[in-house]
Order: sequence, then structure tokens, then C-alpha cells
Amino acid sequence: SAHNSALGAIRLLTATEPQITVPYEQGDDLGKTASEKIEIACKSIWDGSGRVALRPVHYEAATSAILFGEICASVTKTSDLVAYAEKAKLRGAANRMRAMAQHTPYYIKMYDPSKVYPDFDRFGLSRLVSRQVTTWGEMLDTWGAMADKAMPVNSDRNQRVTIVDYWDWQYRGVWVEE
Repeated sequence: SAHNSALGAIRLLTATEPQITVPYEQGDDLGKTASEKIEIACKSIWDGSGRVALRPVHYEAATSAILFGEICASVTKTSDLVAYAEKAKLRGAANRMRAMAQHTPYYIKMYDPSKVYPDFDRFGLSRLVSRQVTTWGEMLDTWGAMADKAMPVNSDRNQRVTIVDYWDWQYRGVWVEE
């Protein structure tokens, strides 16, 4: 069945750890040294993101590739998440974000490609819009005081909302659809 075939393909892709390689010019010793340092940093960030999510990042990437034929991911600086939570005086969220930052300086998160709308031209990606269903609690933990201003008075942390994230090479806009 298609289900079993997809599971088999995902298992094959996730049977080993991903190998990260940064190319460099042959004979360029400085480039080789820099390349090796970048590879180690990327591997550390990849593994740290998996520890935070309690599931290796490449599992989500492989599943997305098999089911949708594409992978959509974001990279978030964890120190920004700590700062947002501290500014909003959310002690629990700040502690959680500090724990995340201890695992990795950047957090890699996979998204459902059916909710991500990239716009490409002949020069590559020009803009991107994503629509993700989440809760006010996750919004507060992610955006801190900025989300607190947008949250209606009578809502709670478990109320589901749709966040729209627009990005182009000059601007970024994030808003709640509700």
C-alpha cells in the first residue's frame, strides 16, 4: 500500500544520521579549516534542535520529503526567544527558552509544506508566506510581549489561532489571522 511504501522510504532515509558537508576549494587550507568548523557547528545545531523537539530533525525532513516532495524549515535564534520571553515577564517561558538555548544557539523547525507559499522568480526565492495553526500559548512563548499585545482579553493559552508569517528580502510581517 502507499502507506507502507511511504513508511518504508522514511525508515530508509532516517536509518543513518545526515552528513553535513560544506564545499571548499582544493588546496585552500584556510577554506578547508573554515569548512570543517562550519560542518561541526551545523551538526551541533541539527542535533540540538532534535534534542529540543525530542525527535531528530531529519525524521521530520524525511517525512515531509516523502509525503510532499519538498521540505520547509525555519531557523530561529534561541537567544531572541529568551529575550522575547524575558521582556514579556513570562518566567516559565523564559526558563523553557533558556533550556532550549543551552542545547543549541539556533533552533531548526520543520513546517507542513501545504501551509507554506513560496514565490520564486528566475533569481530564486523572492518572498514566502506561511500559515500555521498554533495556540496563544505558543505565540506568547515565541513572541513574548508582542504577542501579548495582540492577544484578546478573554482568550486563554490553549485557544487555537492561525499565525501568518510574511517574509521577503526587505520586510517581515507576522500577524494572527483571528
